[in-house]
Amino acid sequence: MLSNDPSFEKHFKGHRDNITSLDFNPLQKQLASGSLDSSLIIWNFKSNERAYKFQGHSGAITDVNFASHGNILASSSVDQTVRLWTPTLKGESKMFQAHTSAVRSVQFSPDGSKLVTASDDKSVKLWSSPLYKFLTSMSGHCNWVRCARFSPNGKMVISCSDDKTLRLWDLDSGKCCHIFNEIKDYAHNVEFHPSGKFIASAMTNGIIKVYDVRSFKLVQHYSCHEKSCNKLAFHECGNYMISASSDGTIKILDLVEGRPIYTLEGHNGGVTAVNFNKDGEFFASGGVDHQVFVWKTNFIQEVLARELQGNECNTSRSGSGASNKSSNNGGNRKMPNINVCQRKSVLTVQVTRDEANLESQSAIHSNYDPVNYEEDNINVNDKTGINYTSTDLGEKRDMINLNNIDKAKSVNGDGQSSNKTEIENIRLDLERLKLEVKNSNLEDYCDKTRRKIKFAGVILNSLKSFKFLSLGY
Repeated sequence: MLSNDPSFEKHFKGHRDNITSLDFNPLQKQLASGSLDSSLIIWNFKSNERAYKFQGHSGAITDVNFASHGNILASSSVDQTVRLWTPTLKGESKMFQAHTSAVRSVQFSPDGSKLVTASDDKSVKLWSSPLYKFLTSMSGHCNWVRCARFSPNGKMVISCSDDKTLRLWDLDSGKCCHIFNEIKDYAHNVEFHPSGKFIASAMTNGIIKVYDVRSFKLVQHYSCHEKSCNKLAFHECGNYMISASSDGTIKILDLVEGRPIYTLEGHNGGVTAVNFNKDGEFFASGGVDHQVFVWKTNFIQEVLARELQGNECNTSRSGSGASNKSSNNGGNRKMPNINVCQRKSVLTVQVTRDEANLESQSAIHSNYDPVNYEEDNINVNDKTGINYTSTDLGEKRDMINLNNIDKAKSVNGDGQSSNKTEIENIRLDLERLKLEVKNSNLEDYCDKTRRKIKFAGVILNSLKSFKFLSLGY
C-alpha cells in the first residue's frame, strides 16, 4: 500500500445488528452510529474516553445526523418518531411524533434552524429546530420515501422514493420544481454535492448517477457495484465521493476524472453506511457484520496537513482536563460492553487501486457534455415495414427492414428468384440478430431482441404458403 492510499485506522464493535447510518460530530472527535438493534452509540476517538450507548427508540434506527454546532444529535426510527439527543454522558433526549409510518431519514439544515424528515407514509416534512414544531409537508411521491436532504444553502430539498423518482423541492414555495425519473430501479440514498449544483443517487441496481440541478440532466453514470448501492457521501472539496454496497465493497470515486480510483474491502458482508467527517480527513463505514470501521483518506493528505496540525495542537492544550472529568464520571455509570480494537488486531482489510477506465462516464466540469442514456425503442412505421433501432450500445442500427412484404405476396411464379434473394437477406438479418443475442451481456437488450426475432419470424411464416423458402422457425 502506498503512502497516499486510504488506510484502515480503527475498528468499533458494540452493536448487535446491522449498522444503518453514520455521522461525525462537526466540532468534536465523535462518531455516531445507528443500528437495527434500536440503539445509538457515540464513539469517542480520544483514547481515555469511553463510548456512549443510548436506547430510547422502540424500533430500528434508520438515520442519525448532528446539527452544525455539534451539540444536538437527531435520530429517526421505524417507530414513527424522531429523537433529539445530547451527545454527552447523560444522554438526555426529546422525542416527537414525526409521521404516521416509519421515518427513513432525518437531517438538520445547514444553519441548524430546521429539520427535514422522510417517511414510508409517502411524505417529506419540514420542522423548526428550536421548538421542533411542524412547518410544512411536501407530498407528491406515490411510494415510500427513502431519503430527504437539504441543499448546502438550505433553500432546496431533494428526496428519493420507491416510486423510482427523485423530487427537487423549493422550500420557499413548498412545491416540487423538478422530477428525475429513474426508469429501471429506485434509489436508496440521495445527496447534494457541496457546491449545491449537483445531486447523486445510490441505486438498488448498483448504479450511481450524478445529475445537474441547473439543467436537470444526467452528467455522470457509474456502474461500479455488483449489488445494491446503499449509501454515498461527498468529500468536502467536492472532487471525491464514496459509496457503500451490499457486494461488500466501498468505492472511492474521482469526480474530476469521472472514474472509481479505489476499492476497499474488510467488512464481513454488505456495507450499509458510509460518511466523511467535516474536513474529509477520515471516513467511516458500517455493515451487516455489526461493525464500524474508520479509515484515513491519505489521498488528500497534503491538502489537509496544515489544518490537521493546528487542530491537534489546540486539542492537546485544552482537552486533557475535560477528558479526565468524563472518565471519572463514567465510573459511576454502568457502561455497555463495547470493544474498541486498533488497526490490524482482529481483521484484515484490503485497499485496491482501480485501473483507469473512462468508458461510459463523464467528469464534472463547468463545460460538461451531458451523457444521454436512452432506452431501446421500437418504431412501427406501418403495416408493411418495421424498423427496429437500438441505442443501448451507443449506436443506432437498422436491424430488420421489411418494406416490400406486400410485393412478395403479389409476385407470381416468374418472380420467385428475386423474392428468394430478398427473403434470404431477411434470414441473414435474423441470424445476425441471434448472434448478437448470444454474445450480448445485456439482459434487457437480449429480451427485446428475442421479441424482434419472434415478430419477424411470424412475418416470414406467412410467406411459406407461397413456397418461396422454408426457414425452419
